[in-house]
Amino acid sequence: MCTSLTYQTNDQHHFLARTMDFAFLFKPEVLVYPKNYGFRLYLTDDILTVKYAFMGFGQRFEDSYDGFADGVNEKGLSCAALYFPGYAHYSNQAIEEKKNIAPYELVPYILSQCDNIDSVIALMKNTNLVSEPFKKMDFLPPLHFIISDQFGRCIVIEPRESGLEILENSIGIMTNSPPFDWHITNINNFIGIHPTQNEGLNLSGVTFKPFSQGFGTIGLPGDFTSPSRFVKTVFSKFSSTPCNLYTDGMSTIFHILDGVSLVKGSVVTEEQDLEFTQYTACYDLTTQTLYYKTYSNSQINAVSLSPENVNSTSVSAYPVSMEQSVLFQN
Repeated sequence: MCTSLTYQTNDQHHFLARTMDFAFLFKPEVLVYPKNYGFRLYLTDDILTVKYAFMGFGQRFEDSYDGFADGVNEKGLSCAALYFPGYAHYSNQAIEEKKNIAPYELVPYILSQCDNIDSVIALMKNTNLVSEPFKKMDFLPPLHFIISDQFGRCIVIEPRESGLEILENSIGIMTNSPPFDWHITNINNFIGIHPTQNEGLNLSGVTFKPFSQGFGTIGLPGDFTSPSRFVKTVFSKFSSTPCNLYTDGMSTIFHILDGVSLVKGSVVTEEQDLEFTQYTACYDLTTQTLYYKTYSNSQINAVSLSPENVNSTSVSAYPVSMEQSVLFQN
């Protein structure tokens, strides 16, 4: 379970942000892969040369493999992987004339090789996502992907039973299953919701008035299912006050995603595990800066792609604090 959105401010900063909602406990780091660095693809053991330096939330594993859930590269292209259970379908075999990769390595593959949406689409025409479980977790995650560039264009990539679907995402919202086009159709059920106050109603001389502000939002979903989070994020994004400065936009994004974040105990899986929002990441695609906070640390931290990191000869790693940072005193 995750929620993602794009956002643009009046000073022409473009953002891609997401919540990471999961029951498996991550130990993430912000990892920076420099230009010309060679990293190993998990599926084939091929060494892929980084064309564009990138950074993102990653997890390091013992066999020198780094997994990425999201990130941004030096050209302002950003990508995030979200859960897609029940609908994700991968190829059962490699295709000789295509680049064969595992679904969970698509984020670094795209970020290291592409500079805009057009180049992503061209890359995916020659890419085959192979059904190969990640042995460290004995698990094949069902995924779909949201990608946005510094010009504000956004697409969704979904591996479905019918094949690999690449869909334009003009509203810039994505959650989880069902497929993206289903969520777009579902918005029609909520077009009567609005941020303004409802007028009173007079029936046979009796006047009925709203008890409080917010009556225009009656019917807005508040549960944690993916369709409800999708609708609520659409409403919050498009009803939010336009932001002149990127700092105001960043603040607005965190407020929007707070409205669909999971508190520990609010969602319990079939295995009786607690699913919660482990971190919220907000990528400024214009400055290639990551802003983030974690479940236990609400302080917003920032990491930028610096020239030193971009041109380094090794991977840079920045620890992510998952612990409480505030002591309450009288």
